[in-house]
Amino acid sequence: MDTAASKETRQRSTSARDNPTKPQLQRLLAGLSERSVNSAESSRDFHVRAVNWLIVMRSHNHDDLRLECLEACAKYFYRNADGRMVLEVVTQIDRIASTSRSQNWNRKAQSYLGIAYADMGDLYQSLVCYGKALHLARANGNRFDESIVLSNMGTALMAAGLYTDSMCAFELAFNIGMSDSALVWTACCAATNMAQISVRQGRHEAGIRHLCTALGLEPGFPPEQYDLHRVILEQIYVQLAIGVGDAYLARQRLRFCEEFALRAQSLRAKLIA
Repeated sequence: MDTAASKETRQRSTSARDNPTKPQLQRLLAGLSERSVNSAESSRDFHVRAVNWLIVMRSHNHDDLRLECLEACAKYFYRNADGRMVLEVVTQIDRIASTSRSQNWNRKAQSYLGIAYADMGDLYQSLVCYGKALHLARANGNRFDESIVLSNMGTALMAAGLYTDSMCAFELAFNIGMSDSALVWTACCAATNMAQISVRQGRHEAGIRHLCTALGLEPGFPPEQYDLHRVILEQIYVQLAIGVGDAYLARQRLRFCEEFALRAQSLRAKLIA
């Protein structure tokens, strides 16, 4: 038989779960950050439990911190090529962001949905989401966000075989990135993506020029993002080197690809390598 004390204890426990304090969410965010580059199964379980806790909360007192935690989870699952979990998490980000007044979180939510749908092969839905994200970025006058959305949109257009439109998106992103030293890493990404189109079009020498442009920039990526970016870049370089018949160059870039994949501690990076 339940006593009044046991009922009160359960009520306090439920209240703490549904209405977390700011320090609780800050501790969770720190824990997620510590595990962000750990692909161990225990780390995955930690992220799954975090998502389950974050999505059942009833309180909206600390939605920005809650969204930061979900964003960290989405990035972890993306790094480890878990497309189903990425889509589940970013759908929750969109749900929570839609009730807030933050245009930034609404733009992020649409961008993340675009990435998730593209990763799952739904290019139509991906482009719809990117279109919404681009509108929000331009409405906010944020050139950095606009450049990022354009690069992601260009990737989806490339996957759909729309190379002319894709190249146009990448060129716009590149020009924005080169217009401000603080945005240069978006130009680096755009140049790398233009090289990928060149692979698909059989324009191997042009592709190598794009990669040389990307490598000539000093973008200042966070380490975990830089390593994954270099894996992608080097994988493209290997294909281009094979295309021009330079086996020595292909082997050299493959070694770089494998080294950066090892350093990245990301399943996605390992699969690419």
